[in-house]
Amino acid sequence: MNRLPVPPAILVLLVLSLDPAAGQTAIQPPLTDLGQSSTSGWEPFNGAKFEAITENGKPVVRSIPSAGAGDRGAFIAGLDFANGVIEIDLKGSSQPAGSFLGLVFHGESGTTYDAVYFRPFNFHQSDPTRRDHAVQYMSHPDWDWQRLRKEKPGVYEARAKPEPGGDEWFHARVEVRDFQIRVFINQAEEPCLEVTKLSKSTRGKVGLWFNGVASFANLIVDPQ
Repeated sequence: MNRLPVPPAILVLLVLSLDPAAGQTAIQPPLTDLGQSSTSGWEPFNGAKFEAITENGKPVVRSIPSAGAGDRGAFIAGLDFANGVIEIDLKGSSQPAGSFLGLVFHGESGTTYDAVYFRPFNFHQSDPTRRDHAVQYMSHPDWDWQRLRKEKPGVYEARAKPEPGGDEWFHARVEVRDFQIRVFINQAEEPCLEVTKLSKSTRGKVGLWFNGVASFANLIVDPQ
């Protein structure tokens, strides 16, 4: 993978210049801009709020609790994503039902998108059924997790492999190849989740997704 660090001042120009028909270079959007009042280069949705901090010497952005629970996030402004690889470092919480976090792609708005997310509080559950609910794909608005679990049990969610600690940083890699989605954790060679996309969208916005406690670092989008 060709990774090119992009200075924040020219990120938006680079993103807008990407030609979907041409070869594209991996970009690393400045996450800490989400902690600024202007959130330059980003499109927060559903009232998402973030703060920029430094943790162990690396820049991190984390969610700020706000009124009303719900699915929230932020799209990278101007980036139209079809196929490729999205990578990010994530840290949630082991508190029961306290942390859901991941990535959105092929988005149209804050209510229409595909997503892959994690439930860190299920990573090391003693109940094997709960552990099988650690990694989730969904497609809003038609296929939320409740409908998927009811109508397609065990297909669109899986166990985290390997299983990080619920309060630890872990690396997620999401591969989008037409209608095939593969999800990898840390340096695993085999995906922990592999599914066929449920929405008919083939391109759209890409970004962060969370509900509850969530920290993000080192986001890389590699359109291919």
